[in-house]
Amino acid sequence: MTRYYRHEEGASGTAVVELQPEIRSEATIDPNLYGKFAEHLGWNIDHGMEAQLLYNPTFGRWRFRTKNATEDGGYVGTTDPKHRRAMIESHAAHLDFPAAEELESAVADGLAFWWMRLTGGTDEVVVSPDVGPHGNRAQRVEIRNASPEAARGIFQWLYLPLQRTTVYEYSITARARTGTKATLTLGLSLVDEDGVPTTKLASDAVTVRDEWSTVDGRLGVPPAKEPEPDGLLAVTISATADCNVVIDRALLYPDDHVGGADPDVVGFLRESKLPLLRWPGGNFVSDYDWRDGIGPKAERPTTANPAWGGVEPNLFGTDEFVAFCDAVGCEPLICLNAGTGTAVEAAAWVTYCNSDADETALGALRAAHGYEEPFDVKYWEIGNELYGRWQPHWTTPDGYVDRYQRFREAILAADPGVTVLTCGADPDWNEHLIAEGGRISERSRPTSSRGRPCRTTLTETTSTTR
Repeated sequence: MTRYYRHEEGASGTAVVELQPEIRSEATIDPNLYGKFAEHLGWNIDHGMEAQLLYNPTFGRWRFRTKNATEDGGYVGTTDPKHRRAMIESHAAHLDFPAAEELESAVADGLAFWWMRLTGGTDEVVVSPDVGPHGNRAQRVEIRNASPEAARGIFQWLYLPLQRTTVYEYSITARARTGTKATLTLGLSLVDEDGVPTTKLASDAVTVRDEWSTVDGRLGVPPAKEPEPDGLLAVTISATADCNVVIDRALLYPDDHVGGADPDVVGFLRESKLPLLRWPGGNFVSDYDWRDGIGPKAERPTTANPAWGGVEPNLFGTDEFVAFCDAVGCEPLICLNAGTGTAVEAAAWVTYCNSDADETALGALRAAHGYEEPFDVKYWEIGNELYGRWQPHWTTPDGYVDRYQRFREAILAADPGVTVLTCGADPDWNEHLIAEGGRISERSRPTSSRGRPCRTTLTETTSTTR
């Protein structure tokens, strides 16, 4: 019971609210109302839930996003130098990096964003875009006039979770120019006040031949050299002899990662008893192809982030998301691409996650990726904020009802036992959706070939945040 005292305008006195917590309502609150939202934006997934530490580790073409959405929704990239410079300065300021000028000049000269030249000018460290083993953008680096006293190459600034661990696992995929080989050194270094790499804390030599190969290893920072936990460092890829190499990717993980996930984030969410986690968006999902984020990570494409700019290395996809939820102890909720995606693609995603390995080709594909048992993802949401013109392939209230009907039928044909959720908006949108969606939901549902019980017969609406 709560007692309220009304305070008249112009009157003096104190407003009092009396709470009686011992009086309980018969109504219950669904714990899933306290779920959390996750999206591939900013530092939510990359440098958040995902433990990989390097920026743009796949040397992708960075999309410097335009300010305004296109007529069809979504954003494109720009090469305008002023706009690019402003965005680089913003990124550098956000991370408290020493300066943005070197980042800007490196991008303008053909080096993937976040990477810079190490010990040498444009004639001694020649950079250009190239092609990786699976067709993605890779980085060619031609090193000239190198010596043991003047190791040359590329580097980037980064922060390490030294408060947790001093050992880091690396993986580098590269090749040398045809008919040659090279020895690269992957290192961790201190930097001076200008951000120039100085004292090397740890290093490892990597032999690169003229065929694509991946080398894995570990870098350990000795206790005697251990820097301040929150200090800026540099990761370097260098050579002491002239060479010509193409680097496809360079990954760096703390050795205490949880299946590729950040252990701090997993721990925080587990302690909070998180009931439900929604992924992969958000605006991001409305132009996301789920097939880019499954299978061996080395074979996944790097794509442009369709909503927020930058790149999407696809290191954290469906398999990793479900494993993350298992580690946290929460239910996964997958938001489907109902923007540029189709109902057929959505049904395939459900089938990949929930069918038996011996039941469907997509179930067998999941098993081939190392997940024999179905994920049994219960909650599937049809689209994100499709009422908004910032959303790729935005639509009208009735347009969404049409999409909802098609997606719902395809999803339930793939797995009749799942819960289908919708995207809510303003009252007009919601009222039309509930009225029309209710009639759609009254239709008979397909019979489950797996004998799973029907979880819902009516739609549920949920509001999403941009």
